[in-house]
Amino acid sequence: MPIERWSTSQVLALAPDASSSRAAQGVSAPARWEVVGLDGDVLWGLCRGSGRLPYQACVDLTEPAYRCSCPSRKFPCKHALGLMLMWATGSVPDAAAPDWVEEWRASRAARAARTPATPAAPRGSADPEAARKRAEQRADRIAAGLDELDRWLTDQVTHGLAGAERSGYGPYEAVAARLVDAQAPGAANAVRRLGRIAGVGQHWPDRLLGELAQLRLLVAAYARVDELPAPLAATVRSRVGIPVPTDEVLAGQRVRDRWYVLGQVDLADERLATRRTLLHGEESGRFALLLTFAPIGQAFSVEAVPGTIVDADLCWYPGNFPMRALVAERYGTSQPEGPPAGAISVAAALAGWSAAVAAEPWCESVPMLLGGVTLSDDRHVVDLAGDALPLSAGHDEPWWLLAASGGRPVTLAGEYGPGGFRPLAAWPNGRFVPAPLGPTGDRRGPQLPPDLLSAALVGTERRPYAGGAVGGVLLDGKGPAGLLEGASVALVYARAGVTPVPDRQPIEQAPEETSPQVPVAAAHRLARLLSDGGVPGGTEVALGLLDDWLAHAADLGYRVPPELLPALLDAGRRRIAMRPALASTGAAARAGSRPAEPSGATC
Repeated sequence: MPIERWSTSQVLALAPDASSSRAAQGVSAPARWEVVGLDGDVLWGLCRGSGRLPYQACVDLTEPAYRCSCPSRKFPCKHALGLMLMWATGSVPDAAAPDWVEEWRASRAARAARTPATPAAPRGSADPEAARKRAEQRADRIAAGLDELDRWLTDQVTHGLAGAERSGYGPYEAVAARLVDAQAPGAANAVRRLGRIAGVGQHWPDRLLGELAQLRLLVAAYARVDELPAPLAATVRSRVGIPVPTDEVLAGQRVRDRWYVLGQVDLADERLATRRTLLHGEESGRFALLLTFAPIGQAFSVEAVPGTIVDADLCWYPGNFPMRALVAERYGTSQPEGPPAGAISVAAALAGWSAAVAAEPWCESVPMLLGGVTLSDDRHVVDLAGDALPLSAGHDEPWWLLAASGGRPVTLAGEYGPGGFRPLAAWPNGRFVPAPLGPTGDRRGPQLPPDLLSAALVGTERRPYAGGAVGGVLLDGKGPAGLLEGASVALVYARAGVTPVPDRQPIEQAPEETSPQVPVAAAHRLARLLSDGGVPGGTEVALGLLDDWLAHAADLGYRVPPELLPALLDAGRRRIAMRPALASTGAAARAGSRPAEPSGATC
């Protein structure tokens, strides 16, 4: 049975970078292909290129997996993506695959059926005594490195944080390098983050002291890691940077479910790119986080496509609040017919956040699946009870969500942390609509008591710290170590005690649509016209074609897909010549200044 068709947004989510996405849209026109076809769950086609022979591209939609004869080092290449975009718009007919596709399909089947050789023994298992000595040596190096880190942390608050604004990034990088030598990369990354906080933003001293306190808590926890309960000890080791072998994870308990792929977030530093993919179990109601890594400039391997359902066994890494998981066995992929089940209220979701912080005080974010939420006028998402969450900086003007939902309640997936809620996807009328990619900022206010912060700024050698109370709990620690311990307790107390923002009013809903939406193929062409570099000939050619598209859509009485309205109105803002055609469709006339009205535009 052929796999259900994806949306164009699901296809473009597979692109390794923005340039590949634009290039794929440029080769997604049927005129660029000599022949295309769909044979079962395999797409294939011959795309005209710069050479004498066309490029042979094929895609196995079940994983997905790709093959193309082009010389591109990106994976998937623009030809595979362009072929999938045509399939998403219904432009690929059923056709028997040629021999070169059958050969690729047979070779993949042979590799899958091949009985693996006897698995390699885990490193060191041939010599248990040598493995034990290596483990002891690493433990000694980590302990020595964290002891040095502890002295450095207390020095920071002894001498005062006020000078950190002028110290630059160098001191933090030097400490991080020593922790790398001590084989504690997790702690090293935490120290590197300090260099990106000091002197940045209005409340940087509060954030810097909070991070220093959390590091001090980690050092103290590792010092007695053998005394901790096994799940918490596993969390501490993971935070320090001690890896868990994959075979140990896969040997743990498996949970089979239909996992809805909620969304993805890509992060990058100087060395490595990380893709975070969030899943939600249909029956278990459990969240899972898949992490994929790739060197900068290379594509991620594809494990799950946002907006699809993966039938699979998952195994979780050990921890007190286990979230990261591995796919142990995959049974198939399907296209959902509506939003994921199990959405909850804002109050219930925040209770889950509090439980996560209580279980793991270093927790930075948790996934949330909110049901029946809308937007407020002041950068919040609000549920039917009037409880609200603030949106994170960088995602607090969600025109995509406003346009797609028309101000009506939707199921909304995202991540919540101290900086607010970051939307990942919404399901207006049951349709999967991913959030645009973009960085998340941080506008959080102070979270630590003023007396702690002032003592840390001037330094305990000039203003001794003699303890205090947080939430009715007496903190009797003294000196720099006591100040860091008190700051850690205060920070966790503030984070775990977050409650919904009350009495927020949702925006007014847009009127119901009366005109039909353009066909899928026409919507795909509009998306290409609105994308940067998606049309051969450049921006001016695309804008000229956009005028013609709008006029033709208006003549036929169609309206544009609501999620494309923000980009369409932005194009009209930048191009005066387009405004008459835009106004004739009714889009500009109903946009106005009120936030709810763009979703009522017609075309």
